[in-house]
Amino acid sequence: MQKYVIMITGLLLIFACRKNESNAVSFAELRGNIPLEITIFADSTHSMHLQTTVKKGTSLQKVMQATVQVGYGGSAQKFVTSLIGVKADSRKRQFWFLEIDNQASQVGLAQIMIENKMQVRWRLKNY
Repeated sequence: MQKYVIMITGLLLIFACRKNESNAVSFAELRGNIPLEITIFADSTHSMHLQTTVKKGTSLQKVMQATVQVGYGGSAQKFVTSLIGVKADSRKRQFWFLEIDNQASQVGLAQIMIENKMQVRWRLKNY
């Protein structure tokens, strides 16, 4: 039962907690026929799973910004520092680790384009 509450909470975050930015994209604009699965796992009480379809060539960053609360940091505001309301704590040496199709991502979020079926996994890890 608790898992379902967490999933529902995650879905509410998807729609209620998006940043209201001038370059924000509606998720409806991104819908297409390429399967996409996104899993975000911080700990046993903070996780979510999303299965959807998007247009070929869609930026993963746009999908993330349209569906999940994402926070950025660093000097250029390019590093993902929080997801689904969970911030990586640098004092605890935490960071958000990104895997694409079960492989560590070799590029940043903004550089990933969805061309084929894709499985995305974010995990809060320690270094």
